[in-house]
Amino acid sequence: MLKVSDGRPSYLVVNADESEPGTYKDRDIMRHDPHKLLEGCLIAGVGIVLAQLTSIFEESM
Repeated sequence: MLKVSDGRPSYLVVNADESEPGTYKDRDIMRHDPHKLLEGCLIAGVGIVLAQLTSIFEESM
């Protein structure tokens, strides 16, 4: 069931920086199946009546 909008904008922030030492879980998804990340953002965006999506990616990716 979709959320009823109360008029305020909803935001989704995707942090794919992986700045913690030894974390590489998101890198494999973004390198080998980036559409999975985008599809997840779209599904979440529909559920929260998304107004804006912000993504943060590490420069070396």
